[in-house]
Amino acid sequence: MAENSASAEKALDKLNDQLTCPICLDQYKDPKLLQCFHVFCEKCLEPVARQTPQGGQVVECPNCRHVTALPREGVSGLRGAFLIHHLFDIQDILKKVGTPSGTKCVKCEKRDPTCFCRSCGFLCDTCKKPHCEWKEFSSHELVSLDQLTEDVTNLVPPLQKTLNCSKHPTKELDLYCETCKEVICRDCIVRLHRDHQYDLVSDVFQQQKEVLVSSVEPAEQQLASVGKALEDLKSLSGKITGQQQALETQIRAEIRLSHQALEAREEVLITQLDQMTREKLKNVAAQQEQLELVATRLQSCCGFFRETLRTGSQIEVLAMAKPFVQQVRDVMSSLTPESLVPQEKADLDFASSQRVGLRFAVMGKLAVATLKTVDQKGREYRHPVEVSLAVVSSDGSTGEGESKRMGGSRYVIGYLPWHEGLNCLHIRVEGEHISGSPFPVSVITDTPTIIAGVTQPWGSALDKDGQLVVSEFGKHCLSVFSSDGRQKKSFATFGSGHGQLNHPCGVAFSATGDILVADQFNHRIQVFSPEGKSVKCVGTKGNGRLQFNYPVGITVHPGSKKLYVADSDNNRVHVRNADLTFCSTFGSEGVGNGQFNNPLGVGFDAAGNLYVTDSDNHRVPSVHGKRRVYATVWEEGKRCGGTL
Repeated sequence: MAENSASAEKALDKLNDQLTCPICLDQYKDPKLLQCFHVFCEKCLEPVARQTPQGGQVVECPNCRHVTALPREGVSGLRGAFLIHHLFDIQDILKKVGTPSGTKCVKCEKRDPTCFCRSCGFLCDTCKKPHCEWKEFSSHELVSLDQLTEDVTNLVPPLQKTLNCSKHPTKELDLYCETCKEVICRDCIVRLHRDHQYDLVSDVFQQQKEVLVSSVEPAEQQLASVGKALEDLKSLSGKITGQQQALETQIRAEIRLSHQALEAREEVLITQLDQMTREKLKNVAAQQEQLELVATRLQSCCGFFRETLRTGSQIEVLAMAKPFVQQVRDVMSSLTPESLVPQEKADLDFASSQRVGLRFAVMGKLAVATLKTVDQKGREYRHPVEVSLAVVSSDGSTGEGESKRMGGSRYVIGYLPWHEGLNCLHIRVEGEHISGSPFPVSVITDTPTIIAGVTQPWGSALDKDGQLVVSEFGKHCLSVFSSDGRQKKSFATFGSGHGQLNHPCGVAFSATGDILVADQFNHRIQVFSPEGKSVKCVGTKGNGRLQFNYPVGITVHPGSKKLYVADSDNNRVHVRNADLTFCSTFGSEGVGNGQFNNPLGVGFDAAGNLYVTDSDNHRVPSVHGKRRVYATVWEEGKRCGGTL
């Protein structure tokens, strides 16, 4: 008996999961059955019921989003979930098995039970004998207490149950109307089903059961097809992601062979690839989500039907026949041959950038291409040669370009087209045209998007989705614009409280997507969520390690995600960790190396080098590496290094 008690405890633990409402996470109270066969407490469904334009009420299933029309009584008028009630009956049985001292044979009421009869209840060895010997008990099912606790899913409720008619609550449902395909009582015949074909439930059960079995078989077969389609979509997502990674590697490997001017082109290509990948994965995910909903509904239908046949009475099975068949039809009708075939393709590809500058260009912007020198046999020619190029526009005007040897046989050529339309690019090596020269180049205009109505814009930053955030210095707020220049929202007001700004300047995005802004006259950095809610403020006025004095420009390191702030009146750069805790500061007032005089802006290049606009010193020093080696890139009146 002790072993039975332990087994019953384990079985009860498993059963409790099936008796828990997925919304309130408590045991079901007045469980109601939706058309998709998912079950929830009556009180949990009432808040999600909503009115329809036609005046009715519906409930959207929290699991599969299937919409169930409610009867006039509302949620309380939904069918009760009799399978859940069966599980509660099983729970009562297991509790009795777990407390043998309080359970006695239902016949003699004296001896301890040793088995369980589904029709009678708990029986002792003595009272069990008639069940084994007498013919009238031949249909009774006996199981030992050990078998009773082996597997909760194999348990069945103790007794055949009857259902009462909803229209005549005192009458049992014992007839089946062939015309309406529903279970009725004898009083229903008089008015509602007078001229209909009907028969006893016990007489038509087997025939109707076969009809139900035949109707669920196509759904079960389709479930396998949906499962395969979902696997195909998962595989497709993997292929697309794999292609993205492979192509990103290919793009980066090829771009790195080019001049620094190609770095801008590299980022454009990667961004386009990311956008294409996101779009494809979004389409795949949408189809996948739709099929998963269908799979959930099919599993719900098939599982409910099989469980109803196994544990329900004849009346219960036939009572669910009509809604079940209708639900199966609804689910099956939502499936089309096209929905089982991926609508997206793993067809990402990359056209080599070596000839991009030879095909098209944007007026006024640097166009680049890669040149590889070979000898007459097609072998790489690694000796230096003279490469020259000229751009001839449609009106006959000529412009020159530049070339730079990258090592070995590779050269980068670049030119600035200034005339829209068809141009000709002449490329010569040692005075002779290369194969294919002159190349036709289509030059197009790149019309900028002008955003009007912004009051003294100071700082700006782009998020990963291409949205632009602008700090409006004169309006003391932040404005968000879509990629096509439409204003989406504006937030913050003038003041010093949370969510308020006083002459905001630099803007950047944190690693988590929050908006960082230099709140200049409040001497702090304020953090806003993407929705515009104030998250936190860091810093006060002063020159201490945790203080700012008119912070202006800010930027986030692309690798470490640390925040760099141009702390203008403290003549230093203030560094915060990604979580905005203090990291370090560097710089002091002066004109020497490592000193600043009113620094206003900070920014990083692709190599991770920091550049500071040292305003009153009229220069732009760059800061390299952890040792902070300084080099002046630009200084008033002269150029000291490479371009920014």
